[in-house]
Amino acid sequence: MIYRGDLHIHTTLSPCGDLEMTPVQILERAKALSWDFIGITDHNDTRQAPIIATLGNQMGITVFIGAEICSSEEVHLLAYVPTEMARAALQEYLKTYRLKVANRACYFGDQVVVSTDEMILINEEDLLLTALSQDVYQVTDFVHSLGGVVVAAHVDRPSYSLISTLGFIPDDLPLDGVEYYRSSEEIDSTKWCCIQNSDAHYLKDMQPNRCEYHMSHLSFDGLKTCFRNHQIHII
Repeated sequence: MIYRGDLHIHTTLSPCGDLEMTPVQILERAKALSWDFIGITDHNDTRQAPIIATLGNQMGITVFIGAEICSSEEVHLLAYVPTEMARAALQEYLKTYRLKVANRACYFGDQVVVSTDEMILINEEDLLLTALSQDVYQVTDFVHSLGGVVVAAHVDRPSYSLISTLGFIPDDLPLDGVEYYRSSEEIDSTKWCCIQNSDAHYLKDMQPNRCEYHMSHLSFDGLKTCFRNHQIHII
């Protein structure tokens, strides 16, 4: 079957995300776009994702839980994990290795976890945009140890990407996929499973989907199989 969605969406927890990016509004927008799934990938944190996943189940939208992780090289990697236990482990990893810098909300923006009825549950005081003291290999290995999936984020952007930082995508880095934002000219699509996402920080960024995912059933295992067998097609 063919499923459609977007695997790179930020919420109110990301400091650069708009406060309209609440669980209800994100899912209502996804519903309006006829998406089957979304991926929640806040910067270096996972705590908003389970709340959205719970509401997503009620609304008929699958939510893949993850984070956009900033490595020590300042490369962004999208990580997705299969279970609540794995999410908790990933959250502890991010908290342990994230550089501790106080957030300046007036400059970077608020970082809040909100409930399904849009009440603030957590106001994170440490800036979530800082890099981890773990390199791309360490991050990738840890996420894989949790049974997760790792995708190099927006590799065609001039900052915070593998190509902009290292100049290339290392052959020995065991990525599951590569995401590009606008152009795939620098990517060998025969080697890497390529996807395209919105990297939405505002509701208006959530636009008609860019990819079709061919799965026998919509699940985390189905998603992993899509990446492994290159069963994702950009439209």
